[in-house]
Amino acid sequence: MKRILLFKYIFVFIMLGMLISCSNSSTSNTGKLSVNIVDESGVSLSVFGMNLIDVNDGWFGTPNKSFMGSSDEHITANIPNEKAIIVKFIAPGYQPKYTFLTPGFENLEFEVSLKSPIKAVNPNPVVIGSFNDFDVRSGIEMKQDDNGVWVAEIETELDTIKYVINNYALTSLPGTNGKLVINKNPNGFERNFLTEKHKDGNSVISIEFDTNKFNFEKASSLLSIGDNAPSNIEGVAKIYTRMTDEHMDQLFAAFSHRQRNEYGSYNHDFSSFLNDVEKLVDEYPSSETVLAAKMAKFRFSSALNLSAEDANGLIDSMPADSPLWMIDFSLLTTALNFTELENQIEKVSSIAKESSYKSLRGEALYNLVRYYQNQENEEKLHETFFELTSNYPDFYRIPYVYQNYAPEQPIAEGKPLPYNEFTSLEGSGTLNLYELDEPYLLLDFWATWCGPCIAAMPKLHDLHEQYDSSEFAIISISVDENPERVHSFRNEWEMPWYHAHQKQSSNVIREMGIVGVPHYILLGPDRTVLSNNQTELRSGDDFTDILDKYLNKN
Repeated sequence: MKRILLFKYIFVFIMLGMLISCSNSSTSNTGKLSVNIVDESGVSLSVFGMNLIDVNDGWFGTPNKSFMGSSDEHITANIPNEKAIIVKFIAPGYQPKYTFLTPGFENLEFEVSLKSPIKAVNPNPVVIGSFNDFDVRSGIEMKQDDNGVWVAEIETELDTIKYVINNYALTSLPGTNGKLVINKNPNGFERNFLTEKHKDGNSVISIEFDTNKFNFEKASSLLSIGDNAPSNIEGVAKIYTRMTDEHMDQLFAAFSHRQRNEYGSYNHDFSSFLNDVEKLVDEYPSSETVLAAKMAKFRFSSALNLSAEDANGLIDSMPADSPLWMIDFSLLTTALNFTELENQIEKVSSIAKESSYKSLRGEALYNLVRYYQNQENEEKLHETFFELTSNYPDFYRIPYVYQNYAPEQPIAEGKPLPYNEFTSLEGSGTLNLYELDEPYLLLDFWATWCGPCIAAMPKLHDLHEQYDSSEFAIISISVDENPERVHSFRNEWEMPWYHAHQKQSSNVIREMGIVGVPHYILLGPDRTVLSNNQTELRSGDDFTDILDKYLNKN
């Protein structure tokens, strides 16, 4: 009996030990962030937010988690700290600010001031929202009342809409009547806050926009971290913030330059950026801060006239498994383009094997593919190509890799396409190219957001009318993420031919190697490719000559 009790006690102690161990492990794998966002006067804003972005997606990526705070209740969040993470600070009507936290951060207190939006010249506000799928082209223009407030009446079947005011430089502003809500899926410069408005028993939803509620004077920007932050973590975080601020300042300045109809290219002055980065290196001395500074400079490598020596210095000093590559993983390729790839192939191979970040491994494999093709090493090219495309099918360079490095080109003259069936936009089902009666087909891969695609619409209409419908047909295949936008676009442009849809992010588009739109492919009666020459096909006159050759019009 005593032996049984002894075993019970031992079992209890073991279980308690495991629980304590798990508890400690859980605690050590998270860090606590406390965040307050203020205006340029240091006064806490009434509403603000924080987004967490996976470093594999880059700082323009869609957040995987969002938090909302206010002057009454600041943001406090426990988040995983085993890997690096991008943090985005946001507030309604302000430019966002970004920072980068290396693994192992614990308790960090942020106080952030944000810059005001930049007002466009003659903005003419336009309302876009859930009532039109946030489509800028079909937005509702606002009218100014006697008090200077912009107003619009939205006719919709929806009882509640979420909306923003468009026509502001590289951003959108929330409305000024309704409830503010955080946007769960912002991307890049896109809207971070939406305004929610109800019908309140009326047949329409009335929208007001008072520009006096926004400060368009350029305010100072600040990110400070509490005294308990380790020097290396704080130094890296501040350099990353300074880098992303400079990127946005450069874009806004170039945009304003164009708005003022100033001729000539815009040359950005990076002197203050370089001075600030050097000051941060001095203020937060650590090897991580030095490496972060090198990465930040390579973000603007072309403008700063960096050299092969600078590139080799970055690559040689950065460990293959360092999370600091994720400050901008594409800078690996940028640096390699400054030097001889063959001199760094051992380091690139190490990164592909050792890094714990999938986007960086993908970037390394991409460069290995480039190297093996240049070396005409077909065995290694096949091996690396299939490792990249099989294990990283969503990697952003995949379409380019298929187009330029595939052992067998996915679209080649005289051969059939890898895919001949696309999602139909005419009701449900698919559109199969082999089931169409017309012998000659022009595939037009396009998107509603693509300026050159829209500019080509008159020429497509001319082709549609010029050639007999029994001999030739156009199939426009939209790569928009949401096919509903295509339907509204067709109400404006008609486009009386076949239509299909395939998301740009789909395997079909990636594996066909279509890296941009518009992209045209001419198919013959047996559905093999007659022409995939974009230089010729994008030229209206050349394209007519090509069609005439096949349709015996000469």
